[in-house]
Amino acid sequence: MSDERIDALLRQLDVSYDPEPTFVDALHAHLAPLARRAGSRRGGFVRWLASLPIPLARATGLPQRLVFVILTTMLLLTMLGTLLLVGALIRERPLGNGALFVSRAGSLSSVDPTSGSLTVLVEGEGRIFQVTRSPDGRFVTFWTTETDTDRLWVIRADGTVRRSLVQDLPPVRNACIDVWSPDSQSLASEVTVGGVPRILVTNVNSGVGAFLSPDGVSAHCPLLSPTGDRLAFAHEWPDGRQTLALIRSDGSEFEDLADLGDLRVSGPASWSADGAWVYFDAKTPRTFLGSIYRVNVGTRVVEQLTADSVNAAAPALSPDMASMSYLIVHSSTLYDLYVAGGDGSDPRLVLRRAGNGGWSSDSQFLLSDWRPPAALGTGGLVTVRPDGSDLRVLVPNEPSCASQEPFCLDGMSWGQPRP
Repeated sequence: MSDERIDALLRQLDVSYDPEPTFVDALHAHLAPLARRAGSRRGGFVRWLASLPIPLARATGLPQRLVFVILTTMLLLTMLGTLLLVGALIRERPLGNGALFVSRAGSLSSVDPTSGSLTVLVEGEGRIFQVTRSPDGRFVTFWTTETDTDRLWVIRADGTVRRSLVQDLPPVRNACIDVWSPDSQSLASEVTVGGVPRILVTNVNSGVGAFLSPDGVSAHCPLLSPTGDRLAFAHEWPDGRQTLALIRSDGSEFEDLADLGDLRVSGPASWSADGAWVYFDAKTPRTFLGSIYRVNVGTRVVEQLTADSVNAAAPALSPDMASMSYLIVHSSTLYDLYVAGGDGSDPRLVLRRAGNGGWSSDSQFLLSDWRPPAALGTGGLVTVRPDGSDLRVLVPNEPSCASQEPFCLDGMSWGQPRP
C-alpha cells in the first residue's frame, strides 16, 4: 500500500491532531509489547512496524506515537475481522464430517451432506454392502458377493484406484460392521473361516490381512479403541454364553471384559473418546428383549443405562461424550431413534421409524435410515439434530421400498464407527 493511500486512510479517521499526550503514551505502552510478541516469530516484522510511523508521521503531521497506535489498532482489528470471517465460514458448514457414502442396488455413491449432491463412484455390481469410510476421509472399503466367497475392496474417496484386499484368504463376510483404525491404516472385520467367526485385521495399504482373535475362539463385532491399541469384541462360548472381550492389537492379553451371565452380549457398539467406557447391548436368550450397558475398561464396573421396561439396542456415543443415541425396538422391522445423556439420563425421542447411523464428528447431527408411514413420504437417508430438528433427506428411498422394510440401503458410512 502506498504512503498516499495510507495518508488518505488516516485522514478519513476522526482523530484529533492534538491528542491528549498521556492517552497516547499509555496506549502506546500497551500496544507496543503486543506487536513485539506478535512479530517475534516473523523475523523483521517488528522492525518494519516500528519504522513505518516515521514516514507516515512526516506525511500526515501526526505525532509518531499516535501513528504507531493507529497502525497497531488497524492491524488488531484486521486480525479480529479475519477470525470472525473464519468463524462464520465454519458455522456455514454444520455438517463437518465430510462426504458420506451409501450403497444401494449395486452402486456406491458419495453424498455431500451440505449440498445434498450425489456422485456415483461404482455401479453395475450385483451387490455392494458393509460400506465404511476411513476417518481421514480418503478411502472407502466395501464388500461384494461372488460365487463362492465375499470380496473386500478399497477405493479412493474420489472413485479412483480401486483395489482388492486380502486376496490370499477366502473369507465370508458376517453381519457386523467393519471398523477403521484411528490412523486410517487398517480395517477390522468379522468373517467366517472354516465355520468359525473370527476377527480379521487388514492393512489397507498392503492389502494383507491377519487373524487377530485366537484359534478356536468365536469372535463377533470388533471395535477398535480410540488409540487403536486394543480391540473389543463379543466372545461366544461353546455353552452359548456371549461375553464382551478385550484383546491387544498385537493379539496379546485376551480377556473377558464383561460377563452378564444369562444375558447375551450383542457386541461392542461404541467406545468413549477418552477410552474409559465401552457401550454395548445385551439380550435375554429367551425373550430377546435387550438393554443398553456400558463397562469401564479400567475398573470392569458395568452400568445398565436403559430401563427394563423398554427393549433397547444399538447405542452410539457422541464424539463429545455428552449424548448417546440408541434404538427402542418394537419388532424386527420397526424401531424408533432416541437420545439420552452419556450416562443414560434424560431419554427422549428423536425420530420415529428410524435407524441409528451414528453421529457427525462435531456431535451436532445424527445419521439415520428413516422409514416413515406412507403418508409422510418414502423417507430415506437423513440427518437430524438430537432434538429432532433440521430433519433433512439426503438420499430418498425408492418408491418400491416399503415402510416396513428393515433396510432400504445396503450400506452407509460417515467416517465414524456406528452400531
